[in-house]
Amino acid sequence: MILLQHLVPIATLREALAKNWEGYERLRQMALNRVPKYGNDDNYVDTLAVEVADHFIREVLQYRNSRGGRFYPGIFTFHHVTRGRSIKASPDGRRDREAVTTHISPAVGTDLSGPTAVVNSALKICRLKPPEGAALGVRFHPSAVQGEVGTKNFTSFIKTFMDQGGIEIQFNIVDSETLKDAQTHPEQYKDLIVRVWGFSAYFVTLTKDYQDDIIARTEHGV
Repeated sequence: MILLQHLVPIATLREALAKNWEGYERLRQMALNRVPKYGNDDNYVDTLAVEVADHFIREVLQYRNSRGGRFYPGIFTFHHVTRGRSIKASPDGRRDREAVTTHISPAVGTDLSGPTAVVNSALKICRLKPPEGAALGVRFHPSAVQGEVGTKNFTSFIKTFMDQGGIEIQFNIVDSETLKDAQTHPEQYKDLIVRVWGFSAYFVTLTKDYQDDIIARTEHGV
């Protein structure tokens, strides 16, 4: 396992982030491609995700709102593309102003071990039982759910997730080529609906940065 602290001093990493990785492209590629990422059922990095989520949940539950009730934390990310524009570069290789991920989903393109691994990582957070819940997003290629076998596998996938403590799972079932063609020929795809974060929308009505984010999400088979 390769960790950034094995590659560079923390001071160097801080400088790379402060400079938005400018002059540190080799290090950024290592951060992107050679260190463990959440969403691959890797216990090392998943444990870090659970620690952060647990800290967030416990901290929020300590406080009362202005009406005397409690705050109930949930793990959701809204306007993730727009929100990313105000967030500086991060140690996972993400550049300044790039989109962040949605909810408890892996960062786009980093879930490389299949949908079962994605679910296994997400379940570790779900089992903390955040009072307001948490959502996981997964994109499948249409061929993965075609026919009787595909339907059976897809149903089993959802049932397994929920039976093991999953809270909410959202899907896009569309291939990248269709999405790219819809960008080029929007008049031919007026009825193409996609899941964005906590809502669905016609793909061709989205701004290009949100379209690109959906295209960049890993395309899984069941």
